[in-house]
Amino acid sequence: MRHALDVDDCEPRNDGAGDDGSAHDRARHRDHRRRERFHLDLDLEQRAEPDGECRRPGDHQHRDESGNRITAADQRGQSQYCLVVVALHGRLEPAVVGGRPRAAHRWRVCDHCAPASVLGVLAQDTAIRYDAIVVGGGLVGTTTAYELGRGGARTLLIDRHDQGRATDAGAGILSPETAKRDDPSWTELVRAAGRHYDELIPRLPGETGWARCGILQLATRDSDVPAWEWVAERAGGAREISPGEAAAMVPVLGTVVRALHHPKAARVDGRLLCAAVRRAAEECGVEVRDESVDDVRALDAHAIVIAGGAWTPRVAEQLGVALPVTPLRGQIIHLDVDHDTATWPIVQPVFGYYAVPWADARVAVGATVEDAGFAAEVTAGGVYEVLRETLRVMPGLASARLREVRVGLRPMSADDMPILGALPGVPNVYAATGHGADGLLLGPLSGKLVADVILGRAPELDLAPFSPSRFVS
Repeated sequence: MRHALDVDDCEPRNDGAGDDGSAHDRARHRDHRRRERFHLDLDLEQRAEPDGECRRPGDHQHRDESGNRITAADQRGQSQYCLVVVALHGRLEPAVVGGRPRAAHRWRVCDHCAPASVLGVLAQDTAIRYDAIVVGGGLVGTTTAYELGRGGARTLLIDRHDQGRATDAGAGILSPETAKRDDPSWTELVRAAGRHYDELIPRLPGETGWARCGILQLATRDSDVPAWEWVAERAGGAREISPGEAAAMVPVLGTVVRALHHPKAARVDGRLLCAAVRRAAEECGVEVRDESVDDVRALDAHAIVIAGGAWTPRVAEQLGVALPVTPLRGQIIHLDVDHDTATWPIVQPVFGYYAVPWADARVAVGATVEDAGFAAEVTAGGVYEVLRETLRVMPGLASARLREVRVGLRPMSADDMPILGALPGVPNVYAATGHGADGLLLGPLSGKLVADVILGRAPELDLAPFSPSRFVS
C-alpha cells in the first residue's frame, strides 16, 4: 500500500522556552516540514517487534540509512525534530523519536526522549500532497512558486522549458517611472513592481544581473518631440539633459534632439534572475520537476496556477476556459563592442529600438514585434530591421560584432494587460500570464500577488482590472 510520510501535525519539542521561543520554534518547524517528505511502501498490518530498541536522538540526526530503514531528523537550537522510522518490508521500527504515538499498536516511544506532541503522521495516498502546483517555470511561474513556498505552502513547480520562452530572451529593462501608459491601474502596478524589486533582489542567492544603470529617453528626430514631451511630463524623478551630456554618457550615439535622464532605472538578466528565484524557491521547500503537463485536470492540489506564458491558453482550454493570449515574437541581438559599457545607461528612443548595456562590453539591441505564432526562429528580416534602426540611433556601433540573437515569444493579452487571478467557473485554478513585453518588470510582483490570494492574504493591489473574468461574458 502506497503511503506518504508527512509531519503536518507536528510541534517541536521545546526545552524551557517561553511563548516567544515556542512561536519561533514552530516557525522553524514549518520550514523543516516543507523540506522533509518521503513516500514509502508499508504494510499496515505489521506491529512493532517487542524487542525493538530505539537509539538515542543523536543517532537519528541527518541520516539516510541503507537497508530497510529510513531516518530523517533535524535539530535546531534546543528543539529536536524527528520523523518516524519505518521498515520498507515488514515491521515498524521505533516509530517516533521525541513524541508520543498516535496509534499505540503501530508506534513505539523512545524512553530516552521526553514526550512532547505528535511528531509523525502516516497519511494515505488519497490525501492531497500539495497545497499548490504551478505550471510554467518562466519568471512569473517561478516567482509564484517561490512566494507560495516562502508563505509555507507545500508547492510543486513544473517546467518543460519551451523554446522561445520570453524570460530567456527579455532585455531586462526595469524603468517603471518611464512607463508609456495613461491607465491608472497599469501605472500603479508598474510602480509597485519597481518597488518590489528593491525587496526581492537582496533575498536571492547568486547572481541576477541586476544593476541600477539609469535610462536615457531620446527624441532623435524633430517628429519625435511630442511623444518625448508626453513621456517627460509623466516621468517622475527624471531631468532633461543636453544632447552633449547624452553623448558623453553613451559615446556611440548619433543625432539627439531632446534627452531625458532617469537615474533610478535598472537592468536585470532574465535567465540569471529566474535561476536565482528557482534556487530560492527550492530553499523554501518548493519541489521542482522538469517535465510537461499533459492534462492539467489530473493535477492534485488545493490550488493550481497556470503560468505558461504564451502557452497558457493551451492549458486553460483543457479546463474549458478561453484566455485571449497570443505569442508576439521578439528578436534581440547581442553585440560585442569596443567600449567599456559598464557605466552606460539604457538607451530608449521614444520611437525605435532600445539598447541595454552590460558590464562585459556587450549591448543588447531590439526588439522586433512580429505576429509569427510559435515560430521561435531568427530571421534575416528581423536581424536587418533591428540593426538598421540601431545604427540610425547609434552609428558608433557599426564596428560591433554579433554575439548571438535571442528570440522570445511575448504572451500578449487581448487588451495588453496582465491576466492575474482565479479562472472563472473553475474552482481553485488561477492564471498568471499576459505580461507582453513587460514580463521581467512585472513578473516578480505578479507572482507575489497571485500567491497572496492563494495564501489567503490581501494583495497590496486591487486585482480586479487584471482578473481573467474580464474576458468571460
